[in-house]
Amino acid sequence: RGPLRSVLREEPHDSRWSDHAIRAYSHFAGIEAGYGYVAPNIPDSYKLVFEIEDKDGRVERNLPVFENQESALRFSTLLDQIGPIESDGMREILIKLLATAMWHRHPEAVRVRAILGASELPSVREYEAGKRVSDRFLFAYDFAVTPEAIPRPASP
Repeated sequence: RGPLRSVLREEPHDSRWSDHAIRAYSHFAGIEAGYGYVAPNIPDSYKLVFEIEDKDGRVERNLPVFENQESALRFSTLLDQIGPIESDGMREILIKLLATAMWHRHPEAVRVRAILGASELPSVREYEAGKRVSDRFLFAYDFAVTPEAIPRPASP
């Protein structure tokens, strides 16, 4: 039961017909997806930073590293899906999966902290007044690194 089917079943004199038609158009055009080329539909841009702590207490900050632009774009799209999730538990599970890559790159780590933030774009008026993009803290997740907590790839 999709939006087009409900639009086609409505009679033109029904006042909800136009609402259904607009919803169907938005769905098929991808407009409802939260991204547009013009305001006000520009979504937050999410960022993820990892803090890696070793056994001596030293902390190193790392951004995700990508082999190519396609991977970076996919990751950015993934963060755009994770950022607005309302369930803290679900968001934590997804962030923990991303933190696994940091655990593999830093075997000496005893703790990985994942910090999720969003870039806030100024309005046109604010930009003209000199305000620029600013980062806003959203969530932080701490993961203790133990051998049993690190998922390992299956052996062939």
